Amino acid sequence: MRQRITVFAGLLSLFVAQSALGHATIWPKESMVSAFEKYTIRIPNEKESPTVRIEAEFPPEVTVYFFKVAPGWTVEHHKNADDRIIGATWNGGSIGSSQFAEFSLMALNSPEVVTFARKVVQIHLDGSRSEWVGDRDAENPAPITMVK
Repeated sequence: MRQRITVFAGLLSLFVAQSALGHATIWPKESMVSAFEKYTIRIPNEKESPTVRIEAEFPPEVTVYFFKVAPGWTVEHHKNADDRIIGATWNGGSIGSSQFAEFSLMALNSPEVVTFARKVVQIHLDGSRSEWVGDRDAENPAPITMVK
């Protein structure tokens, strides 16, 4: 009986780990208060249709200043009325099936200890969307960063 439970637990952990592989993630997952940090958004494509557009929102807990050039992609940043960058859209490139791409930016962290999410949406050539916008326990969670 114990052996069956161990095998089941092992298979379950593989399933959970495998399902998490397809999620958009942000690196690093932890940073320091008031740090000027390079964040990287990692976008895998598990669909047959290529990913051709990435949309990301940036929360008020970080102030975004710069974007790293992503070969083959153009970035358009979106600002609010206070001229603060609150989001970005990457276009022009393509992430094929079973491939991933990374998009980096430089941002200043909050001076306070916080945990925040960044909503990320990937749009595929066939018009379908993979939306990483949910809470931590959702099927499609938004990437989370802890600032300590």
